[in-house]
Parts: sequence; C-alpha cells; structure tokens
Amino acid sequence: MKFSIEATVAAAVAVAFAVLSIAAIAQEHGERGTGSATGYSPTTSAALSYVSLR
Repeated sequence: MKFSIEATVAAAVAVAFAVLSIAAIAQEHGERGTGSATGYSPTTSAALSYVSLR
C-alpha cells in the first residue's frame, strides 16, 4: 500500500505535534517550586484592589 505525499506529510506533522505536546507536558510536570499547581504566584488583595481602582 503506497501513501500519497500529502498523507505522509500529514502523518509526520501529527507525530511531531504529539511528541512536542508530550515533551511540554513532561517539562511542566518536572518543574519544581512554581508556587501553585498552575504555576502562577499568589497575589495579595492589596494588589487586586489597586488594579480594580484603575
């Protein structure tokens, strides 16, 4: 069975996307000391009230 060039390129792009996605997830799980599960540091209420006053 012979695949067309378009099918081969599409398969290669799909595999590359999957590999890069898995690598990004693994890197995110490997980071330590981010401050929270989302990676964002907590914000004080004073900073929030300053933003709301603007």
